[in-house]
Amino acid sequence: MQNTFYEIDHHYNPKINIFQQQSDTTNWSGQSNVKSFREQIDNVLTRWHQLQQDKLKCEQQKQIQYHDDKQIKTCPTIDFDQIMEEDLENQLKELEREEEEEYLLLERSLEEQLKQEESNTDINEFEVDYVKQLEYIEILQKFQQNEQQQYCDTLMQELNKYENLVKQFKIYSKTNINQNK
Repeated sequence: MQNTFYEIDHHYNPKINIFQQQSDTTNWSGQSNVKSFREQIDNVLTRWHQLQQDKLKCEQQKQIQYHDDKQIKTCPTIDFDQIMEEDLENQLKELEREEEEEYLLLERSLEEQLKQEESNTDINEFEVDYVKQLEYIEILQKFQQNEQQQYCDTLMQELNKYENLVKQFKIYSKTNINQNK
């Protein structure tokens, strides 16, 4: 039985031309498939070319719009909130680093004192000194906490001042824009 839609291995056999006459490829109703395939291929290619042109036009319009928008923006925007936030973060990191250094120095000095006292005193004196050192550590920790709290309070006050300045700047900017119009 002969295949009515296409020649066998027509994709791989260079001797067979899929665009042969109507007699080469006919379907069961006797109509030519070659013409309809060619029409479909032409329609698809035409549509593809049209879509490519539309895509190119759209990209050109986007580039033109981008350049127009870029020219409109002559004054760069400054993100004060981000700058202030980064500054506060840096200050906080610096404070934490200093606190860590102080704590390490205190710990080393206490360890050295403990070593010296161990060699020079008996167990009772050591216990008394150890309790005193613990009290000093507690006092130092409370002092550091108070300093941190004061610094945080100061930072919060500065942040509130900054927020008020930003609000005033926004109001001022709006009124200048409205007056210039």
